[in-house]
Amino acid sequence: MWKAHPLTEALRYGRAMRLPAVLAVTLAVLVVSGCGSPDPVVVPEPESTSTPLFASDEEALAAAEEAYAAYLAVSDQILAEGGANPERAYAFLTENMRAEEAEGVQLYVDSGWHSQGNTSFDSVVLQQFVAEPDSANLTVYLCIDVSNLRILNTSGVDVTPEMRPNRLPLELEFIAEASATMKLERSDLWSGEDFCS
Repeated sequence: MWKAHPLTEALRYGRAMRLPAVLAVTLAVLVVSGCGSPDPVVVPEPESTSTPLFASDEEALAAAEEAYAAYLAVSDQILAEGGANPERAYAFLTENMRAEEAEGVQLYVDSGWHSQGNTSFDSVVLQQFVAEPDSANLTVYLCIDVSNLRILNTSGVDVTPEMRPNRLPLELEFIAEASATMKLERSDLWSGEDFCS
């Protein structure tokens, strides 16, 4: 048969013994103070005057798709120009992503590469959306398609790796703060099942 630990039983008994004393003191205070207290004053909480940055998941997802498409267009232009003026893409990126972007662009610069063509994406699926009055955080899955993007060296020779996958599954995180402008916070290769093949 199960039996409670002696200390647990002692604590339970001690509480039971103290309860009447607490009630007696409370009742004595109420009697001395006039048998009761006046009705408490209810102060209504102020109504929030701020509205969310996005009215719905769909609106937030559309803003993220628009921001990502604009980022890819600028990024493709920077790479087509051999990595010139990479700060043009910074308007679409958070501080965290700016460092990663700079590293990728520097590889093009150091190698003397430039790109030809464009990057696209499809199969966008909302994973998570968190909305606060002055901020929003959105995570999506999508397929990035680089099949129309070639890498050329300074002589114009195509040096695109032959084994490069043309479509990759990504998990992206976007953040919007104090405006409805989404910025890319994180871009990771999806480690689960490839939903882009």
